[in-house]
Amino acid sequence: MQKISILENDDNLIGLKTRRQTQGRELELVKKFIDYYANRFEDKRTNSKLAIFCEPHIESGFPDIVFAEYNEETYDNWNEIREKLKTNDLKVLQHIISNKKITSKKIKMQLGLTGDNDLLPILEKLYDANLITRKDGYYQSKNIREIYGIKKLEAFEAKINNITTVVEQANINNWFASKTFILSNVNHPTEKTIQKLEKTGVGMYVLDKDFVRLKDAKKHNLPNCYISLLFNEWIGKKINM
Repeated sequence: MQKISILENDDNLIGLKTRRQTQGRELELVKKFIDYYANRFEDKRTNSKLAIFCEPHIESGFPDIVFAEYNEETYDNWNEIREKLKTNDLKVLQHIISNKKITSKKIKMQLGLTGDNDLLPILEKLYDANLITRKDGYYQSKNIREIYGIKKLEAFEAKINNITTVVEQANINNWFASKTFILSNVNHPTEKTIQKLEKTGVGMYVLDKDFVRLKDAKKHNLPNCYISLLFNEWIGKKINM
Protein backbone atom coordinates (compact mmCIF):
# COMPACT_ATOMS: atom_id res chain seq x y z
CA MET A 1 0.00 0.00 0.00
CA GLN A 2 1.01 3.63 -0.44
CA LYS A 3 2.25 5.66 2.51
CA ILE A 4 -1.30 7.05 2.86
CA SER A 5 -4.37 5.15 1.69
CA ILE A 6 -7.98 6.35 1.87
CA LEU A 7 -10.70 3.71 2.20
CA GLU A 8 -14.00 5.47 1.60
CA ASN A 9 -16.03 2.91 -0.34
CA ASP A 10 -17.27 -0.63 0.20
CA ASP A 11 -14.57 -3.21 -0.46
CA ASN A 12 -16.00 -6.72 -0.59
CA LEU A 13 -12.55 -8.27 -1.01
CA ILE A 14 -11.57 -7.23 2.51
CA GLY A 15 -15.07 -7.23 4.02
CA LEU A 16 -15.27 -3.45 4.51
CA LYS A 17 -18.65 -1.73 4.42
CA THR A 18 -19.03 2.05 4.53
CA ARG A 19 -21.88 4.54 4.67
CA ARG A 20 -22.40 6.90 1.78
CA GLN A 21 -21.18 10.32 2.86
CA THR A 22 -23.79 13.09 3.05
CA GLN A 23 -22.91 16.31 1.27
CA GLY A 24 -22.87 19.42 3.45
CA ARG A 25 -20.76 21.48 5.82
CA GLU A 26 -19.84 18.55 8.06
CA LEU A 27 -18.45 16.61 5.10
CA GLU A 28 -16.50 19.68 4.01
CA LEU A 29 -15.06 19.89 7.54
CA VAL A 30 -14.16 16.18 7.43
CA LYS A 31 -12.42 16.48 4.06
CA LYS A 32 -10.41 19.50 5.22
CA PHE A 33 -9.34 17.64 8.35
CA ILE A 34 -8.32 14.56 6.37
CA ASP A 35 -6.08 16.80 4.23
CA TYR A 36 -4.68 18.43 7.37
CA TYR A 37 -3.99 15.11 9.11
CA ALA A 38 -2.52 13.51 5.97
CA ASN A 39 -0.22 16.47 5.29
CA ARG A 40 1.10 16.36 8.85
CA PHE A 41 1.68 12.63 8.52
CA GLU A 42 3.56 13.13 5.25
CA ASP A 43 5.89 15.53 7.06
CA LYS A 44 6.67 13.03 9.84
CA ARG A 45 9.96 11.16 9.70
CA THR A 46 8.54 7.69 10.08
CA ASN A 47 8.49 4.33 8.37
CA SER A 48 4.86 3.88 9.39
CA LYS A 49 1.98 4.08 6.97
CA LEU A 50 -1.50 5.52 7.35
CA ALA A 51 -4.90 4.07 6.42
CA ILE A 52 -7.82 6.51 6.52
CA PHE A 53 -11.27 4.94 6.91
CA CYS A 54 -14.25 7.14 6.04
CA GLU A 55 -17.47 6.16 7.83
CA PRO A 56 -16.61 2.45 8.18
CA HIS A 57 -19.42 0.19 9.35
CA ILE A 58 -18.67 -1.30 12.76
CA GLU A 59 -20.95 -2.75 15.43
CA SER A 60 -21.44 0.59 17.22
CA GLY A 61 -22.18 2.63 14.09
CA PHE A 62 -20.27 4.67 11.51
CA PRO A 63 -17.48 6.86 12.97
CA ASP A 64 -16.85 9.78 10.61
CA ILE A 65 -13.11 9.13 10.30
CA VAL A 66 -10.72 6.53 11.67
CA PHE A 67 -7.00 7.04 11.17
CA ALA A 68 -4.91 3.87 11.51
CA GLU A 69 -1.14 4.32 11.67
CA TYR A 70 0.56 0.98 11.17
CA ASN A 71 3.81 -0.89 10.64
CA GLU A 72 3.57 -2.67 7.28
CA GLU A 73 6.26 -5.23 8.15
CA THR A 74 3.90 -6.80 10.70
CA TYR A 75 1.80 -8.13 7.83
CA ASP A 76 4.70 -9.86 6.04
CA ASN A 77 3.85 -13.22 7.64
CA TRP A 78 0.22 -13.09 6.56
CA ASN A 79 -1.35 -16.38 5.50
CA GLU A 80 -4.51 -17.23 3.60
CA ILE A 81 -6.32 -18.54 6.69
CA ARG A 82 -6.57 -14.97 7.97
CA GLU A 83 -8.69 -14.12 4.93
CA LYS A 84 -11.38 -16.39 6.41
CA LEU A 85 -11.55 -14.93 9.93
CA LYS A 86 -15.03 -13.83 10.98
CA THR A 87 -16.38 -11.68 13.81
CA ASN A 88 -16.66 -14.57 16.28
CA ASP A 89 -13.07 -15.61 15.54
CA LEU A 90 -11.84 -12.11 16.36
CA LYS A 91 -13.92 -12.02 19.56
CA VAL A 92 -12.26 -15.24 20.75
CA LEU A 93 -8.83 -13.94 19.75
CA GLN A 94 -9.39 -10.70 21.69
CA HIS A 95 -10.47 -12.72 24.72
CA ILE A 96 -7.28 -14.77 24.55
CA ILE A 97 -5.17 -11.63 24.17
CA SER A 98 -6.88 -9.97 27.15
CA ASN A 99 -6.44 -13.02 29.40
CA LYS A 100 -2.86 -13.75 28.29
CA LYS A 101 -3.24 -17.45 29.18
CA ILE A 102 -6.55 -19.30 29.25
CA THR A 103 -8.13 -22.74 28.82
CA SER A 104 -10.83 -23.55 26.29
CA LYS A 105 -13.17 -24.34 29.19
CA LYS A 106 -12.82 -20.81 30.57
CA ILE A 107 -13.21 -19.28 27.12
CA LYS A 108 -16.51 -21.13 26.66
CA MET A 109 -17.74 -20.18 30.10
CA GLN A 110 -16.75 -16.51 29.92
CA LEU A 111 -18.03 -15.96 26.37
CA GLY A 112 -21.18 -18.00 26.92
CA LEU A 113 -20.37 -20.57 24.25
CA THR A 114 -22.02 -23.99 24.43
CA GLY A 115 -20.35 -27.24 23.37
CA ASP A 116 -16.97 -27.95 21.83
CA ASN A 117 -18.36 -27.61 18.33
CA ASP A 118 -18.81 -23.86 18.83
CA LEU A 119 -15.27 -23.16 20.00
CA LEU A 120 -12.89 -25.80 18.65
CA PRO A 121 -13.20 -24.81 14.96
CA ILE A 122 -12.47 -21.22 15.96
CA LEU A 123 -9.39 -22.19 17.96
CA GLU A 124 -8.17 -24.36 15.08
CA LYS A 125 -8.64 -21.50 12.65
CA LEU A 126 -6.76 -19.06 14.91
CA TYR A 127 -3.97 -21.62 15.37
CA ASP A 128 -3.71 -22.23 11.61
CA ALA A 129 -3.66 -18.46 11.07
CA ASN A 130 -0.56 -18.39 13.29
CA LEU A 131 -2.23 -16.07 15.78
CA ILE A 132 -2.29 -18.29 18.89
CA THR A 133 -0.32 -21.11 20.50
CA ARG A 134 -1.40 -23.99 22.74
CA LYS A 135 0.68 -25.52 25.53
CA ASP A 136 -0.35 -27.71 28.49
CA GLY A 137 -4.01 -27.05 27.79
CA TYR A 138 -3.64 -23.26 27.77
CA TYR A 139 -4.10 -20.93 24.81
CA GLN A 140 -2.04 -17.78 24.34
CA SER A 141 -1.79 -15.24 21.56
CA LYS A 142 1.42 -14.79 19.67
CA ASN A 143 3.46 -11.72 20.59
CA ILE A 144 1.12 -8.83 19.89
CA ARG A 145 3.81 -7.00 17.90
CA GLU A 146 3.97 -9.96 15.53
CA ILE A 147 0.26 -10.12 14.79
CA TYR A 148 -1.03 -6.57 15.32
CA GLY A 149 0.47 -3.85 13.17
CA ILE A 150 -1.58 -0.82 14.22
CA LYS A 151 0.30 1.69 16.37
CA LYS A 152 -2.43 4.35 16.58
CA LEU A 153 -6.15 4.06 15.93
CA GLU A 154 -7.76 7.49 16.24
CA ALA A 155 -11.49 8.00 15.73
CA PHE A 156 -13.23 11.31 14.98
CA GLU A 157 -16.83 12.50 15.04
CA ALA A 158 -17.52 15.77 13.24
CA LYS A 159 -20.19 18.28 14.21
CA ILE A 160 -21.05 21.77 13.04
CA ASN A 161 -22.24 24.28 15.68
CA ASN A 162 -24.26 22.21 18.20
CA ILE A 163 -21.68 19.92 19.81
CA THR A 164 -23.51 19.10 23.04
CA THR A 165 -24.60 15.63 21.96
CA VAL A 166 -21.58 14.66 19.85
CA VAL A 167 -19.35 14.08 22.90
CA GLU A 168 -21.44 11.08 23.94
CA GLN A 169 -21.45 9.87 20.35
CA ALA A 170 -17.66 10.13 20.22
CA ASN A 171 -17.30 8.46 23.61
CA ILE A 172 -18.69 5.26 22.10
CA ASN A 173 -15.56 5.07 19.95
CA ASN A 174 -13.39 4.74 23.07
CA TRP A 175 -14.16 1.02 23.12
CA PHE A 176 -12.02 0.33 20.04
CA ALA A 177 -9.79 3.38 19.45
CA SER A 178 -6.51 4.36 21.07
CA LYS A 179 -7.81 7.94 21.12
CA THR A 180 -11.15 9.48 20.18
CA PHE A 181 -11.94 13.09 19.32
CA ILE A 182 -14.69 15.41 18.24
CA LEU A 183 -14.08 17.73 15.31
CA SER A 184 -15.90 21.05 15.15
CA ASN A 185 -15.98 24.65 14.00
CA VAL A 186 -16.88 25.76 17.55
CA ASN A 187 -13.81 27.54 18.90
CA HIS A 188 -15.17 28.26 22.35
CA PRO A 189 -17.10 25.25 23.70
CA THR A 190 -19.26 25.71 26.76
CA GLU A 191 -18.15 24.74 30.25
CA LYS A 192 -20.67 21.87 30.10
CA THR A 193 -18.99 20.50 26.99
CA ILE A 194 -15.52 20.83 28.56
CA GLN A 195 -16.75 18.89 31.59
CA LYS A 196 -18.10 16.15 29.34
CA LEU A 197 -14.77 15.95 27.55
CA GLU A 198 -12.96 15.62 30.88
CA LYS A 199 -15.37 12.94 32.10
CA THR A 200 -15.23 10.80 28.96
CA GLY A 201 -11.60 11.27 27.95
CA VAL A 202 -12.67 12.49 24.51
CA GLY A 203 -10.41 15.09 22.88
CA MET A 204 -11.32 17.97 20.59
CA TYR A 205 -10.01 19.60 17.41
CA VAL A 206 -11.46 22.90 16.22
CA LEU A 207 -11.15 24.81 12.98
CA ASP A 208 -10.19 28.44 13.11
CA LYS A 209 -7.85 29.61 10.37
CA ASP A 210 -6.30 26.18 10.70
CA PHE A 211 -7.02 23.14 12.85
CA VAL A 212 -6.08 23.34 16.52
CA ARG A 213 -6.13 20.55 19.06
CA LEU A 214 -8.08 22.21 21.83
CA LYS A 215 -7.89 19.19 24.11
CA ASP A 216 -5.96 15.93 23.86
CA ALA A 217 -7.77 12.62 24.38
CA LYS A 218 -7.14 9.88 26.89
CA LYS A 219 -4.95 7.14 25.42
CA HIS A 220 -6.05 3.50 25.43
CA ASN A 221 -3.88 0.47 24.80
CA LEU A 222 -4.44 -1.53 21.62
CA PRO A 223 -6.07 -3.82 20.79
CA ASN A 224 -8.79 -3.11 23.33
CA CYS A 225 -11.66 -5.01 21.66
CA TYR A 226 -12.34 -7.13 18.62
CA ILE A 227 -13.13 -4.01 16.54
CA SER A 228 -9.49 -2.95 17.04
CA LEU A 229 -8.55 -6.32 15.55
CA LEU A 230 -11.03 -5.85 12.71
CA PHE A 231 -9.25 -2.71 11.49
CA ASN A 232 -5.99 -4.64 11.65
CA GLU A 233 -7.42 -7.45 9.49
CA TRP A 234 -8.83 -4.97 6.95
CA ILE A 235 -5.38 -3.45 6.54
CA GLY A 236 -3.69 -6.86 6.32
CA LYS A 237 -6.13 -8.07 3.67
CA LYS A 238 -5.68 -4.88 1.66
CA ILE A 239 -1.90 -5.20 1.72
CA ASN A 240 -1.95 -8.87 0.79
CA MET A 241 -4.61 -8.77 -1.95
